Amino acid sequence: MKKIIFCLAVFAFTCSILPSISRAAEQKAKYVMKMAAISPNGTSWADSAAKVKAYVEEKTQGQVKVTWYLGQVMGDEPDEIRKIRLGQLQGAGFTLMGMGQIDPAFKVLEMPFLLQNTDDLDLVMEKMKPTFVRMFEAKGFVLAGFLDVGFIYLFTQEPIITLDQLPKFKMWAWTTESVMGTFLRQVGFQNIITTPLTETLTALQTGMVNAFYSPLYAVVGLQWYTQAKYISNFTFGYTPAAILMDKKFYDSLPPQFQKIVMDAWNRYLPELVRLTREENANAYKNMLARGIKVGQTPNEVIEEIQKRVFPLRRELAGKYYPEELLAEIQNILDEPSLRQKEAR
Repeated sequence: MKKIIFCLAVFAFTCSILPSISRAAEQKAKYVMKMAAISPNGTSWADSAAKVKAYVEEKTQGQVKVTWYLGQVMGDEPDEIRKIRLGQLQGAGFTLMGMGQIDPAFKVLEMPFLLQNTDDLDLVMEKMKPTFVRMFEAKGFVLAGFLDVGFIYLFTQEPIITLDQLPKFKMWAWTTESVMGTFLRQVGFQNIITTPLTETLTALQTGMVNAFYSPLYAVVGLQWYTQAKYISNFTFGYTPAAILMDKKFYDSLPPQFQKIVMDAWNRYLPELVRLTREENANAYKNMLARGIKVGQTPNEVIEEIQKRVFPLRRELAGKYYPEELLAEIQNILDEPSLRQKEAR
């Protein structure tokens, strides 16, 4: 009986001090940085997020606490932007969808066949970074850095041999009001269905959608590849991602903490870019091993797709992005001296 009374007393004492311990931990963290990303747990993205959290909390001695919400816990990217503006989140990892919601001018990076390989990509993102930093700051965000999602493929239930097939596909799009939505219509897709990212797997499983576009890294993480039979034998675009923080929150941090946060991203983002590229290559091999076939779209059909798309670069200038921004990127791609400098 005495033992029971003693145990109950210990339990009551423990319960009474737990709230105090929790409050003490919260009080120790002067700044709480809640971050979100659609990438799920178990990915390299999640591992890097955990490393950034550990680095920041260690270097600030717990005065900055980092909490991650992964796997669409906070909703789709437009939901995350809304929550940042409401102060419910302090930042997130965004794909081009979210970047374009913050500033439509970033949709220039979505232009099909603009960035066609990693050399183009690395060169443009490095040279344009000061411009992109200013663009984000004007919208109330601080850029911590860029990373890859990857180059975009088409996934279908049958191979694309002629453009006459395109109207019968039920093609998924995140939104039709975008460069990619315009591209899909321009090349011949007529039945374009939009769904939030959180509902797209169900749409594929039920047959509401039977074709989609995606980088390999994303299609594996979201499990969409399980609903495709063919992958295109060409890529037609690139999807970057950006780590963005609410500028008001970032500016509230003491300078030494701002430096620690940036140091963390500068330390781990290059590793994540390398891993993502490796995982994209492995994802391609694994999908083929699981039975997905490469659609043998003839070269003349690919050339016709490109021919239909190229006029869009100028046509969409002024609607989604300034013409000067496109020209600046195109000049970087066309300037041989910049490529030679990069090679050295």
